Amino acid sequence: MGKVYKVLLPETGQIAALKAFHPGPNLIKKTGRTFLKTLFVQEANLIQSIRHPNIVKIYDLRETADHLFYTMEYFSRNLGLMMGESYWADSPSRRIPIAHTRHYMTGILK
Repeated sequence: MGKVYKVLLPETGQIAALKAFHPGPNLIKKTGRTFLKTLFVQEANLIQSIRHPNIVKIYDLRETADHLFYTMEYFSRNLGLMMGESYWADSPSRRIPIAHTRHYMTGILK
């Protein structure tokens, strides 16, 4: 229900990730825009409440007349690269080996 961009924060000159509320038309049709906006804000608030080295920090949640978004820490390594996947990571038949899944889930849950 969103798109993530790499951005430069003008106030600090810091590189961050920006997640913009951008649900697809089918999702809006199924659940409604208002409900999705509520979920998006809840997501940002939940992430912001968690303090863990494997969870990004949320810097800011903002809504303008046209946009709803939040900014968060930016990490240049993506999960596909960490798992040893190539540019084919987005293929529909992608599988993650159990050993890799166990390793990453253990890190998240610590």
